[in-house]
Amino acid sequence: MSTRLWLWSALLAAGLAQAQGNERVIDVVVVAGRIQVPENEARVQRSHGSIRWRLTTPGHIFPANGIVIQAAGNAFQNCKPMHQGASFQCIRRGHVDGARYKYDVNVSQGSQALPTLDPIIQND
Repeated sequence: MSTRLWLWSALLAAGLAQAQGNERVIDVVVVAGRIQVPENEARVQRSHGSIRWRLTTPGHIFPANGIVIQAAGNAFQNCKPMHQGASFQCIRRGHVDGARYKYDVNVSQGSQALPTLDPIIQND
């Protein structure tokens, strides 16, 4: 392995380890064709640099608009599906104590979109 490739791999691994250490993970399931999250109000700490929604029901994916955070300004950026739609991540760009953000969860099963769920992100 060339020195350049090794260095790039080491930097990437360090970045991934850091992101996993300060990430808020929210599991998303589909039951009887309905999207569910474990808590209607997801509490987020100042230390959480990103939020990742993880689909745990096989056969379902997050589309490009899998998570849509309402009226967030630039508080969340680079929101996108990951791992072929098995998860969806948004990077947080600041923290306002007490801020609440309604967000939509969109999931597809094949070409069929399921009814949208609209929980809340609550900054602590």
